[in-house]
Amino acid sequence: VEVSSQRILFNGEEARLVLAKDVTLQLKAESALKESEEKFRQIAETVSEVFWITENGKKIYVNNNCETIFGASVDELLSDPDAIYTLIHPDDKGRVKESDIIFEQNIGPFNEQFRIIRPDGQLRWIWAKSSPVFDETGKKIRSVGIAQDITESKSSEEELRKLSQAVEQSANSVVITDLHGNIEYVNPKFVEITGYS
Repeated sequence: VEVSSQRILFNGEEARLVLAKDVTLQLKAESALKESEEKFRQIAETVSEVFWITENGKKIYVNNNCETIFGASVDELLSDPDAIYTLIHPDDKGRVKESDIIFEQNIGPFNEQFRIIRPDGQLRWIWAKSSPVFDETGKKIRSVGIAQDITESKSSEEELRKLSQAVEQSANSVVITDLHGNIEYVNPKFVEITGYS
């Protein structure tokens, strides 16, 4: 190596070594990136929920579960930013859009439960949440979200609500105790009959 006028000159062999080292580092970086991308893909494709990434209000990634849950293809959701809104039940659409706007403006979170009408006509309940991702300066660079089908739990909630309403309105006295006989619940008819609150 010869230093001359603030420049470093390499002979032919040294130049080849430096170039080989640069190529090796480049190959290692590419290999690490591929491995990282493969791990991400495996995680994103094995969760049972819909997982997405959004930049500047446009989805740049959606996993394949969107087809199972929403009945819409990855291509549909990536190519049309409003595709998801066409599926949302008309009674829920305004609320979800408003929440999305608030989230995109960094005013509040996106955490919504809403109904969709799938292309096959099925009514499904969805719980969707999204979180912002910030760079080192605090600027929002993207958001990540997840949505799950909660139709079964909503159906169970509705059945429990109906049962609770039936017990509350029953013409018979209802008392629920624990295993030791301690009263945990009484319905209004019990209070009426016994005079105890």
